[in-house]
Amino acid sequence: MWKAYNLINEEKPVDAERVLNSLYNDHPHDPRVMGLLAQCQMKLEHYGAAYNTLRRCVELLPNKSEPWNNYGMACLHCGLLDEGERALKRAIGLESKQPWAAVNNMALCMVNQGEPLQAIEWADKGLALKAKNPEAMVSRGYACLMLGRWKEGWEGYE
Repeated sequence: MWKAYNLINEEKPVDAERVLNSLYNDHPHDPRVMGLLAQCQMKLEHYGAAYNTLRRCVELLPNKSEPWNNYGMACLHCGLLDEGERALKRAIGLESKQPWAAVNNMALCMVNQGEPLQAIEWADKGLALKAKNPEAMVSRGYACLMLGRWKEGWEGYE
């Protein structure tokens, strides 16, 4: 599994996916394999596959934030905004090693749902958890642009 993890970090998702599919064949109920496989699928823009992989992963790990966060993002990429919002809220409610990640993604979800004021609130929460957080800054920038707050919007976008 470490080989696949290293390949993902080296930005070689096709090679990692090959290794993980082999592991998945041998361990079809291992949520760690599923989570890494879903990361590859997302990097390869195979969002429907990632959505289904992560849906099973959250069934196996219902009390872990990271799979819920990743599932929420897969939902957003598949256009399932309400389902993504629910998944991200679940992730935010659970203890996490990176609590800002799901908060940042919730800001992006609100941008996608056309709720710029809520997006700014979530982005500000993300920035409070981790200053100079590029994901939160970009989502905040998009939300400000949606509101016609051009200066703030372009600063965040940059």
